[in-house]
Amino acid sequence: MDSFHLNSSSFNVHGDYGIGTDDEASAQSGLITITYGYSRDHRPDLKQIILDLMCSSDGDIPLYLRVAHGNEVDSVMFGTLMPYFHKQWQIDALFVADAAIYTEDNLQMIVSFTWVSRVPATLTAAK
Repeated sequence: MDSFHLNSSSFNVHGDYGIGTDDEASAQSGLITITYGYSRDHRPDLKQIILDLMCSSDGDIPLYLRVAHGNEVDSVMFGTLMPYFHKQWQIDALFVADAAIYTEDNLQMIVSFTWVSRVPATLTAAK
């Protein structure tokens, strides 16, 4: 495999999903929170969950899947997902991710990897 592709998606849910009263207990039990977050489908009225996915470039074979809280932010998690994935697979390859990887904290976490991404259009230098 010469490259891995990291991305995330949100899945809206319908129905009555209560938010846990004890978030710390939920985190320790491994449960995810179905809650409001940034809606890629432009449906802020619906609760959601997040799915992080790492695929191979040679056939888009899913290699890593992670379900997360509905309000998780890509730019916070992407920097930790690459090292975690690399520790499990121990393959030196190009990592491809969207602009969410391009934060100061993430760049420090992935400095030892070969990666490519687009620069976020919100950066002054990109404009």
